[in-house]
Amino acid sequence: MTAYNEKISTIALNLGADLPYLLHHGPAWVTGIGEQIYPLPDQINNELAALSSLILSPAIHLSTKQVFAKLKINNDPSLQDNDDLVMSSFVQKASKPSMESIINIMTNDLETAAFELEPELSSMIGGIRARFPDKKFCMSGSGASFFTLLSKPDLIFTSELRKALIPFNARLFDARLALN
Repeated sequence: MTAYNEKISTIALNLGADLPYLLHHGPAWVTGIGEQIYPLPDQINNELAALSSLILSPAIHLSTKQVFAKLKINNDPSLQDNDDLVMSSFVQKASKPSMESIINIMTNDLETAAFELEPELSSMIGGIRARFPDKKFCMSGSGASFFTLLSKPDLIFTSELRKALIPFNARLFDARLALN
């Protein structure tokens, strides 16, 4: 990264945690508060380009500031910067990284804090995960939206998921991933 790009990234981070990633080109594993960006290998980018994404958007608002304030990093050794090591090692050293292996390690450390602030969110996604155990649902950012990745559009699954979200007044968006 050039000195100019580093300066722009620093300014962006001071304006908002998501901004450094938005200035980055292409898919990446992002940790920290959004400033630690690990570009994904081309093979995984190609696999991502073929995927669809379903976004679950509940009628719940979470304050990013409150979610981060609730996060108990100091009390939970699993949240102490090991994600960076795991992902950077995975991305850089994996002989054949695959989309499946990425999906298997996708987590969001902010989920627990978000669930403490909005127990209904935990109830919603807990019910969805129990009903569709073969799908991976991951919270996006500091919440309250979740997403799942599909190798191909699945109208039956999408219809069933829409029905399951009705009691929670949540919306479902079907999206192709835009990677350019």
